[in-house]
Amino acid sequence: MNRHPSSGTSRSSAFTLIEVMVAVLILGMVLASLYGTWRIILTSTEAALRITARAQRARMATATVEQALLSAMLSQNNIKLYSFFGGNNGNFSDISFVAALGDSFPGGGIFGEERVRRVEFSVQPGDRSGNDLVLRQHSIFDLPEQASNPYPIVLAHDVTVFQFDYWDNRQRKFIDEWTGGHTNELPQVVRLTMGFGSVGRFAQRPAEIITRVIRVPATAIPGNLQPGRGAPGGGVPAPGAPGSIPRPLPRGK
Repeated sequence: MNRHPSSGTSRSSAFTLIEVMVAVLILGMVLASLYGTWRIILTSTEAALRITARAQRARMATATVEQALLSAMLSQNNIKLYSFFGGNNGNFSDISFVAALGDSFPGGGIFGEERVRRVEFSVQPGDRSGNDLVLRQHSIFDLPEQASNPYPIVLAHDVTVFQFDYWDNRQRKFIDEWTGGHTNELPQVVRLTMGFGSVGRFAQRPAEIITRVIRVPATAIPGNLQPGRGAPGGGVPAPGAPGSIPRPLPRGK
Protein backbone atom coordinates (compact mmCIF):
# COMPACT_ATOMS: atom_id res chain seq x y z
CA MET A 1 0.00 0.00 0.00
CA ASN A 2 1.50 3.27 -1.12
CA ARG A 3 1.91 5.97 1.47
CA HIS A 4 1.41 9.52 0.33
CA PRO A 5 2.95 12.41 2.16
CA SER A 6 0.52 14.20 4.38
CA SER A 7 -0.96 17.36 3.01
CA GLY A 8 0.01 19.11 6.30
CA THR A 9 3.76 18.85 5.71
CA SER A 10 5.58 22.16 6.84
CA ARG A 11 7.01 24.57 4.26
CA SER A 12 10.74 24.84 3.54
CA SER A 13 12.70 27.04 6.02
CA ALA A 14 14.65 28.88 3.26
CA PHE A 15 14.13 32.67 2.74
CA THR A 16 12.27 33.81 -0.29
CA LEU A 17 13.66 36.47 -2.62
CA ILE A 18 11.21 39.06 -1.30
CA GLU A 19 12.27 38.38 2.30
CA VAL A 20 15.95 38.78 1.35
CA MET A 21 15.25 42.06 -0.42
CA VAL A 22 13.31 43.41 2.56
CA ALA A 23 16.16 42.43 4.91
CA VAL A 24 18.74 44.12 2.68
CA LEU A 25 16.55 47.25 2.53
CA ILE A 26 16.25 47.39 6.32
CA LEU A 27 20.01 46.86 6.71
CA GLY A 28 20.70 49.66 4.23
CA MET A 29 18.40 52.02 6.15
CA VAL A 30 20.16 51.20 9.42
CA LEU A 31 23.62 51.74 7.87
CA ALA A 32 22.51 55.01 6.29
CA SER A 33 21.21 56.19 9.65
CA LEU A 34 24.48 55.24 11.37
CA TYR A 35 26.52 56.98 8.65
CA GLY A 36 24.42 60.13 8.93
CA THR A 37 24.87 60.15 12.71
CA TRP A 38 28.63 59.66 12.32
CA ARG A 39 28.84 62.53 9.82
CA ILE A 40 26.91 64.83 12.17
CA ILE A 41 29.24 63.95 15.06
CA LEU A 42 32.33 64.42 12.88
CA THR A 43 31.13 67.76 11.48
CA SER A 44 30.20 69.01 14.95
CA THR A 45 33.59 67.98 16.32
CA GLU A 46 35.45 69.77 13.51
CA ALA A 47 33.33 72.89 14.00
CA ALA A 48 33.96 72.82 17.75
CA LEU A 49 37.71 72.48 17.19
CA ARG A 50 37.69 75.40 14.73
CA ILE A 51 35.73 77.58 17.14
CA THR A 52 38.04 76.66 20.02
CA ALA A 53 41.17 77.38 17.97
CA ARG A 54 39.74 80.69 16.76
CA ALA A 55 38.78 81.69 20.30
CA GLN A 56 42.27 80.84 21.54
CA ARG A 57 43.85 82.84 18.73
CA ALA A 58 41.51 85.74 19.45
CA ARG A 59 42.47 85.78 23.12
CA MET A 60 46.19 85.63 22.31
CA ALA A 61 45.91 88.39 19.69
CA THR A 62 43.95 90.63 22.04
CA ALA A 63 46.41 90.02 24.87
CA THR A 64 49.35 90.88 22.57
CA VAL A 65 47.80 94.18 21.45
CA GLU A 66 46.86 95.03 25.04
CA GLN A 67 50.36 94.18 26.32
CA ALA A 68 51.95 96.42 23.69
CA LEU A 69 49.64 99.36 24.45
CA LEU A 70 50.25 99.05 28.19
CA SER A 71 53.98 99.30 27.43
CA ALA A 72 53.64 102.30 25.09
CA MET A 73 56.05 105.15 25.74
CA LEU A 74 56.82 108.60 24.45
CA SER A 75 60.04 110.54 24.89
CA GLN A 76 60.23 114.32 24.80
CA ASN A 77 63.67 113.91 23.27
CA ASN A 78 63.59 112.92 19.55
CA ILE A 79 59.82 113.07 19.50
CA LYS A 80 59.72 112.09 15.82
CA LEU A 81 61.15 108.66 16.64
CA TYR A 82 58.42 108.10 19.24
CA SER A 83 55.35 109.30 17.35
CA PHE A 84 52.08 107.46 18.02
CA PHE A 85 50.02 106.94 14.87
CA GLY A 86 46.53 105.45 14.54
CA GLY A 87 44.84 105.30 11.15
CA ASN A 88 41.35 104.18 10.18
CA ASN A 89 40.08 102.39 7.09
CA GLY A 90 36.52 101.27 7.69
CA ASN A 91 36.46 98.02 9.64
CA PHE A 92 40.25 97.89 9.81
CA SER A 93 42.52 100.26 11.71
CA ASP A 94 46.29 100.33 11.72
CA ILE A 95 48.40 101.50 14.63
CA SER A 96 52.10 102.24 15.13
CA PHE A 97 53.89 103.27 18.33
CA VAL A 98 56.99 102.69 20.44
CA ALA A 99 56.85 100.37 23.45
CA ALA A 100 59.23 98.99 26.07
CA LEU A 101 58.59 95.27 25.62
CA GLY A 102 59.54 92.31 27.77
CA ASP A 103 61.22 89.06 26.76
CA SER A 104 57.88 87.26 26.56
CA PHE A 105 56.55 89.53 23.84
CA PRO A 106 56.32 87.76 20.44
CA GLY A 107 59.50 88.15 18.40
CA GLY A 108 61.58 89.39 21.33
CA GLY A 109 64.41 86.98 20.58
CA ILE A 110 65.05 88.64 17.22
CA PHE A 111 65.93 92.00 18.79
CA GLY A 112 67.99 90.77 21.75
CA GLU A 113 68.41 93.50 24.35
CA GLU A 114 66.76 96.15 22.20
CA ARG A 115 63.53 96.09 24.18
CA VAL A 116 62.42 99.59 23.24
CA ARG A 117 61.20 99.23 19.68
CA ARG A 118 58.38 100.26 17.36
CA VAL A 119 55.44 97.91 16.98
CA GLU A 120 52.79 98.01 14.26
CA PHE A 121 49.48 96.17 14.01
CA SER A 122 47.54 95.97 10.75
CA VAL A 123 45.16 93.71 8.82
CA GLN A 124 46.07 92.28 5.44
CA PRO A 125 44.73 89.57 3.09
CA GLY A 126 45.74 86.14 4.34
CA ASP A 127 47.02 83.05 2.57
CA ARG A 128 43.69 81.43 3.36
CA SER A 129 40.36 83.07 2.63
CA GLY A 130 39.81 86.07 4.86
CA ASN A 131 42.16 88.57 6.50
CA ASP A 132 45.02 88.17 8.97
CA LEU A 133 46.04 90.39 11.86
CA VAL A 134 49.79 90.99 11.48
CA LEU A 135 52.32 92.32 14.00
CA ARG A 136 55.52 93.96 12.75
CA GLN A 137 58.41 95.32 14.78
CA HIS A 138 61.55 97.28 14.04
CA SER A 139 64.15 99.49 15.66
CA ILE A 140 63.03 102.89 16.89
CA PHE A 141 65.90 104.38 14.88
CA ASP A 142 64.07 103.39 11.68
CA LEU A 143 61.54 106.08 10.88
CA PRO A 144 58.07 104.64 10.17
CA GLU A 145 58.22 105.52 6.47
CA GLN A 146 61.65 103.86 6.15
CA ALA A 147 61.03 100.63 8.08
CA SER A 148 61.61 97.39 6.20
CA ASN A 149 59.30 95.18 8.32
CA PRO A 150 61.74 92.28 8.63
CA TYR A 151 59.73 90.06 10.94
CA PRO A 152 55.93 89.89 10.40
CA ILE A 153 53.98 87.67 12.81
CA VAL A 154 50.43 86.53 12.03
CA LEU A 155 48.48 86.82 15.27
CA ALA A 156 45.02 85.76 14.05
CA HIS A 157 43.18 84.54 10.96
CA ASP A 158 39.68 85.32 9.68
CA VAL A 159 39.68 88.84 11.13
CA THR A 160 36.55 90.78 10.16
CA VAL A 161 36.84 93.80 12.51
CA PHE A 162 39.95 95.49 13.92
CA GLN A 163 39.16 98.98 15.14
CA PHE A 164 40.67 101.48 17.56
CA ASP A 165 39.03 104.48 19.15
CA TYR A 166 41.11 107.04 21.05
CA TRP A 167 39.99 109.34 23.84
CA ASP A 168 40.61 112.96 22.89
CA ASN A 169 40.85 115.22 25.93
CA ARG A 170 40.29 118.32 23.83
CA GLN A 171 37.02 117.15 22.32
CA ARG A 172 36.06 115.04 25.36
CA LYS A 173 35.07 112.09 23.20
CA PHE A 174 36.45 109.06 21.37
CA ILE A 175 37.84 109.62 17.89
CA ASP A 176 38.69 106.92 15.34
CA GLU A 177 42.07 108.33 14.19
CA TRP A 178 45.18 109.49 16.01
CA THR A 179 46.94 111.54 13.36
CA GLY A 180 48.10 115.09 12.69
CA GLY A 181 48.80 117.03 15.86
CA HIS A 182 47.97 114.04 18.05
CA THR A 183 50.99 111.97 17.04
CA ASN A 184 53.30 113.83 19.45
CA GLU A 185 51.31 112.63 22.45
CA LEU A 186 49.87 109.39 23.80
CA PRO A 187 46.12 108.82 24.04
CA GLN A 188 45.06 108.30 27.63
CA VAL A 189 42.50 105.62 26.77
CA VAL A 190 42.27 103.32 23.76
CA ARG A 191 39.19 101.25 22.96
CA LEU A 192 39.95 98.12 20.94
CA THR A 193 37.28 96.16 19.06
CA MET A 194 38.15 92.89 17.32
CA GLY A 195 35.79 90.65 15.34
CA PHE A 196 36.41 87.15 14.03
CA GLY A 197 34.53 84.99 11.54
CA SER A 198 30.99 85.74 10.39
CA VAL A 199 27.49 84.51 11.14
CA GLY A 200 26.53 82.63 8.00
CA ARG A 201 28.32 82.60 4.68
CA PHE A 202 27.20 86.03 3.48
CA ALA A 203 26.48 87.69 6.83
CA GLN A 204 28.20 90.93 7.75
CA ARG A 205 28.06 90.37 11.52
CA PRO A 206 31.18 88.78 13.08
CA ALA A 207 30.74 85.46 14.84
CA GLU A 208 32.78 86.69 17.79
CA ILE A 209 33.41 90.22 19.08
CA ILE A 210 36.01 91.20 21.69
CA THR A 211 36.17 94.71 23.16
CA ARG A 212 38.85 96.06 25.47
CA VAL A 213 39.25 99.51 27.03
CA ILE A 214 42.95 100.05 27.70
CA ARG A 215 44.37 102.87 29.81
CA VAL A 216 47.72 103.89 28.32
CA PRO A 217 50.58 105.60 30.21
CA ALA A 218 49.77 109.14 29.11
CA THR A 219 52.73 111.17 30.38
CA ALA A 220 55.64 111.81 28.04
CA ILE A 221 58.88 110.68 29.63
CA PRO A 222 61.90 113.02 29.58
CA GLY A 223 64.62 111.64 27.31
CA ASN A 224 67.13 111.11 30.14
CA LEU A 225 64.67 109.07 32.20
CA GLN A 226 63.00 106.74 29.73
CA PRO A 227 63.49 102.99 30.34
CA GLY A 228 66.42 101.40 28.58
CA ARG A 229 70.17 101.12 29.02
CA GLY A 230 73.32 103.13 28.46
CA ALA A 231 72.35 106.55 29.90
CA PRO A 232 72.14 108.05 33.37
CA GLY A 233 69.06 106.76 35.12
CA GLY A 234 68.69 103.93 32.61
CA GLY A 235 67.59 106.15 29.75
CA VAL A 236 68.00 105.75 26.01
CA PRO A 237 70.03 108.68 24.61
CA ALA A 238 69.57 110.17 21.20
CA PRO A 239 70.98 108.20 18.25
CA GLY A 240 74.73 108.78 18.02
CA ALA A 241 74.98 110.23 21.52
CA PRO A 242 77.42 108.69 24.04
CA GLY A 243 75.92 105.55 25.49
CA SER A 244 73.31 105.21 22.76
CA ILE A 245 72.10 101.78 21.71
CA PRO A 246 73.94 100.63 18.58
CA ARG A 247 71.65 99.74 15.74
CA PRO A 248 71.58 95.97 15.12
CA LEU A 249 73.47 94.79 12.07
CA PRO A 250 71.54 92.95 9.36
CA ARG A 251 71.71 89.18 9.50
CA GLY A 252 74.81 87.65 7.98
CA LYS A 253 77.04 90.66 8.70
